[in-house]
Amino acid sequence: MNAIEIQNLTKTFGQKRAVDGLSMTVPQGAIYGFIGENGSGKSTTEKCVCGLLRPSNGKITLFGKDYRDKTVRSQIGVLIESPGCYPNYSVWNNMKLQAANLGIADENEQIRRVLHLVRMDGAASNKFRNCSLGMKQRIGIAFALLGNPQLLVLDEPINGLDADGMRIMREILTELSRNGCTILISSHILGELEKIATHYGIVRHGKMLREMTAEQLNAECPTFVALKTPDNNTALAALKGRYPNTEYDPERQEICVYGGVAADTVGYLYNEFGLAPTEVRTDKISLEKYYINLMREGN
Repeated sequence: MNAIEIQNLTKTFGQKRAVDGLSMTVPQGAIYGFIGENGSGKSTTEKCVCGLLRPSNGKITLFGKDYRDKTVRSQIGVLIESPGCYPNYSVWNNMKLQAANLGIADENEQIRRVLHLVRMDGAASNKFRNCSLGMKQRIGIAFALLGNPQLLVLDEPINGLDADGMRIMREILTELSRNGCTILISSHILGELEKIATHYGIVRHGKMLREMTAEQLNAECPTFVALKTPDNNTALAALKGRYPNTEYDPERQEICVYGGVAADTVGYLYNEFGLAPTEVRTDKISLEKYYINLMREGN
């Protein structure tokens, strides 16, 4: 059974079509990376899934039932934008209010459980306003986890976090997935998403461009030889003459040779041009590079 199935979803705001005939499938137990430019329809789609917006057209089913079904609604945890907390209340008291809103009977046990899951055991007495951004993001996930949902919908939960905050967030989401929770997560930080996602959906202008598994992405992202030389311009021209599928990466200031070329074959640069590479390595196309190329193809 799939956790989410969307068929031909459309959502309009006046004359603007934010989501345009989008179809999407999120398998149960997946960490589904939802990717797209600002304004591509990601947040609108997530809000429709969560019942925060009413679709203009289309069908949404969650665990085989209509998304409006009361029994299935209780299985969803949501963090979109930021947690709605009272800044002068402690983390614990904010959690108590949320538990009361949800009608949770064993609230103290539940709160302790979710705070432990998000590594916030020692911060229960902190006022929310005094928490760091990373702590607030984890508190938001703790809110979403109250009631033990089977589906977690997260909108940009790692934006603004430092390296350690991102690591902790990865650990939390991976652990939740191992325990059977399905996670739909949107993020612009593709390098982090690539470390945990099992499935991907790439959207543009409200339409689904591509859905794939992590294994399919890996198969479509070939390896390449990356190198640097004292004179990259001369080396680039020389390499293009022999390997046409060669590009220069201005961000990393290195030459990338595609097409299954072995790293040791670029040694001819020294023999023919006197250019000894200062760095040579075999690398692989990243999710970010794949996404950028896909966006260019769509232009």
